[in-house]
Amino acid sequence: MTYDEVLKNLQTIAEIPLNQEDENFKRVVPLMFNYAEGMIYRELDFLVTKGQVNGTLVKSNREAMLPSEVLVLNQLNVVVQAVRTYPVWSKLSVLTQTRITLERVSMEAIDLFWPQSELRQDIPKKYAILGKDFGPPDGLQQIIRFMPTPDQAYPVEFIGVVRPAVLSPTNPMTFLSRTYPELLCAACMIFICGYQRDFGSQADDPAKALSWTATYEKLKQGVMSEVGRSKGVTQSPTGGG
Repeated sequence: MTYDEVLKNLQTIAEIPLNQEDENFKRVVPLMFNYAEGMIYRELDFLVTKGQVNGTLVKSNREAMLPSEVLVLNQLNVVVQAVRTYPVWSKLSVLTQTRITLERVSMEAIDLFWPQSELRQDIPKKYAILGKDFGPPDGLQQIIRFMPTPDQAYPVEFIGVVRPAVLSPTNPMTFLSRTYPELLCAACMIFICGYQRDFGSQADDPAKALSWTATYEKLKQGVMSEVGRSKGVTQSPTGGG
């Protein structure tokens, strides 16, 4: 389902006029999709949220900012040039790229064993993560500190949990709206029930939010089973015999 299709279905279900006259609802639509998709992605471990973001280290700088797209860093690779030598009789050797997976250690270990960042710069082997406040407009960011300090501008691969872009007019179809639109709509309806509690005509129906929460939980169980199968996790048959 596209952005327009999801929004029109939600307005129909929630009895919100389709004439775009509800200014309060229009203002909270972006927050609604952030709420719904964020809740689903936090509760379900989709393969689509496992991704890679590429970057480049700065020579002689032992710190690098973790890309904002990466929520949880699971693996960090440094890409280096390596010489591949063929058998002696071929007289051939070529440069190829190879990956070095860095080991994550504590910040205390980095500072204890590598207190002087400019000392013996080389290919990084270990890293640690810390928070650093850059002030406005960037604010608090996650920083990666390396050991040793890179002696070149090495390409790096940040691999981990990434958050897909939210459904919006400029991003009219997402993984959730395409694959699990019923789950997305149920999550949105939980948000809408909270909105209507203050602004809507159905403010006197406290059971409505609980009903949509139950619907969402039921749909989520089915999706969890499907997600497990997509990862190769088989479920044992249930029942007697």
